Amino acid sequence: MKTKIFFTIMTIFALAFAACDNGGNDGTAAPQKTLLGIAVNTYECKTVYQTDEDFDPDGLVVTAIFSDETTVPVTGYQVDSSRYDKNIADFYTITVTYQSKKDKFIVTVVDPSAPDLPATVSISPSGSVMANTPLTASYSGTEIVTFQWHKDGEDTRVTAGSTYTPTTAGSYTVTASAAGYTSKTSAAVTVLPSGTDSFLVTFSGFGNEEINLDKNTENNLSKSKSDGIIITVDGCILRTDGM
Repeated sequence: MKTKIFFTIMTIFALAFAACDNGGNDGTAAPQKTLLGIAVNTYECKTVYQTDEDFDPDGLVVTAIFSDETTVPVTGYQVDSSRYDKNIADFYTITVTYQSKKDKFIVTVVDPSAPDLPATVSISPSGSVMANTPLTASYSGTEIVTFQWHKDGEDTRVTAGSTYTPTTAGSYTVTASAAGYTSKTSAAVTVLPSGTDSFLVTFSGFGNEEINLDKNTENNLSKSKSDGIIITVDGCILRTDGM
């Protein structure tokens, strides 16, 4: 009798495991997750080069996109830069492949001895803005350009493209590049911390003096110092006026 009960229990377990292997109690197979494509992020990758500079894929982020709507950063991808020619100023297409899926991005080679871009590079809105404010780069000329955004100096790349929404405070510029021309950089836009109602304003260059400046209050500030005045807000330089 005990032997019969034992075999009955084992049979129940076997049927339960079989149902799980078939994707559920209804006997249907579990859906297979498939790779739909990849997306290449060049935010931390150099995309503008001078002639004689080798292409460098360091900083690329490749993300796999699956049929179940999940995304996963991946390694083991291949980068094809065979069309890149460091001796000729031009635009070049770089192709990234992961498990037969492909994505592309553009890099620019510029000649430092070439003339400057003749028109103006600007950011809108200009001046000072709050974090999470969309910024738009524009070039007033007819040359075909690419844009590269920077934060707190030319060596800190944050993204490529004509639009960018900064989420952290800092000084942001955008550089326009075109084949046959030397790149040109815009004036900086100061991004202030989001949600700040008042800012600590520090005057320096003639002794330390601090005041609180409410964003809704208009203040006329004047000092008499021949070597100028530097205004900073939360550590970000806003402007320098010669007096």
